[in-house]
Amino acid sequence: MAADDPAEARWLSAQEAQEIATLKAADGDDSAASNWRAAVKSPYVWLLALMGMLVWLGFYGLQLWLPTLLKTVFKGELTVGLVAAIPPICAAAAIWINGRGADRDGRYNVRVAVPLIVGGVILATSTLITANQPWLVVLALAAATACQLSFFGPYWTMNSTLVRPEAVGAGFGIINGIGNLGGLLGPYVGGWIQDTTGSLALASVFFGCSVILAGIMALALRGAVRRRVSADS
Repeated sequence: MAADDPAEARWLSAQEAQEIATLKAADGDDSAASNWRAAVKSPYVWLLALMGMLVWLGFYGLQLWLPTLLKTVFKGELTVGLVAAIPPICAAAAIWINGRGADRDGRYNVRVAVPLIVGGVILATSTLITANQPWLVVLALAAATACQLSFFGPYWTMNSTLVRPEAVGAGFGIINGIGNLGGLLGPYVGGWIQDTTGSLALASVFFGCSVILAGIMALALRGAVRRRVSADS
């Protein structure tokens, strides 16, 4: 169970609890009252929300196409299960490397943009991979999964950097709410494209371009992120 105060945290030693209490006292009370109007008026909230929606919309293509191709290429439940374990392992390593790198260099928007753009390119070109290229399928799925998950940490750190403290509560609600619309719209948009054009390839290109656009938006916020990081340091 989580504790509200360091002194109540049983997993901390008395010395650790005292050190945390001392640091809190030194920081002072810099909390800000939540203000939903500040969130609604913040352009960063809406830009980050749109970025999130494009990401969730686009990575629906990853769930739609690549796993299906994986099951088509590899036969046998054991083989499919073993091969399917490779992407999560790669993703775990990418999450650690990208998050650690972002904390070290403070270039959160770049750490968001690069995985999104690379992942978007993989999605857009994934239909070029055939069943005669089994390990290319695994490589594409591993790289796309790593890109899909490794941007999370820097993305939310970037959100915390750009959204003012008084707008965080309502702002993060807006970002999450609009972002999740992408996951809701993905199946319908993908199905509509396939039904209209008869092409899964075009749907994959659309999803990939959606993720690439989100990455470009992250790059466009480079100056704003740098100014906020410099101001807080």
